[in-house]
Amino acid sequence: MDELQRSKVKAQLRQDVEDEFARRSAEHRARVNQTKARRRHREAHGLEVTPVPLDFLAIGDSWFDYPVNDLGVPWPNQDIVAQLQTIGNPSPIILSRAILGQAMTTVMGLPNQKQYVNDIADSTQWIVGKPDAMMRSSCRAVGTIWWGTNL
Repeated sequence: MDELQRSKVKAQLRQDVEDEFARRSAEHRARVNQTKARRRHREAHGLEVTPVPLDFLAIGDSWFDYPVNDLGVPWPNQDIVAQLQTIGNPSPIILSRAILGQAMTTVMGLPNQKQYVNDIADSTQWIVGKPDAMMRSSCRAVGTIWWGTNL
């Protein structure tokens, strides 16, 4: 593969990642808006307000973005983000910026850091104006979670 082909492949890969991030952002925003609308409706009609789900930002690699189904055994989706979204009452809402196979140098590289800062700064994207926590994962630093209200 020559340099031109290699650069085209890299550009296509970056575009695919950006498209995937846009899709995930739209899905996350829809869930957040739905949750906010339900709360407003319940408050406006004097109904009991339901608990607010936790709202996380997940960044990392295959630990958080493992697309293998494993034929439904022992569960249909193997990645940690998918599993976290099935527990709790209410289940947490997670904006995942994890991409299978990305090196940690890419995950924590400047373009992605800018994306994470933009995600956190966009208060309309979160139920309470900011994520409740950030989760970071890589094969070498499994399951690091940054908690805090100062995100």
